[in-house]
Amino acid sequence: MATTTAPRETVDCKAAIERLRQLLEPALRATGAHVCWVFGSHARGTADAYSDLDVIVVAPTGRAFFGRHRDYLDAIVAAPAPVQMLINTPEEFARMREEERPFLVHALDGARLIYERHPGEGSPRRG
Repeated sequence: MATTTAPRETVDCKAAIERLRQLLEPALRATGAHVCWVFGSHARGTADAYSDLDVIVVAPTGRAFFGRHRDYLDAIVAAPAPVQMLINTPEEFARMREEERPFLVHALDGARLIYERHPGEGSPRRG
């Protein structure tokens, strides 16, 4: 007996990313985040109703790795899709980039920069 699956409903990826950016920006500013990217299916424009929003944040923090999401919890809860967020300190991120970690290389290939703060600048750049 063959089974068929219904086609998955696509989502407006640009709108979902923009809404997430709006929700995250206050926390990103408050934490002194350096950058934030969305990667994966939303960044590629191929997300469907079952896709999560994959996010990388680079921000200074004294929190343990698995507690870092707490600074962004309001945005995560209000986001238009489930959020999978990876938060690294600038030092951790620089080390992973220098080591060319395969996950990071793959994630950043095609990622959408949604927040960037430059030292000495008052406002972030958006992508």
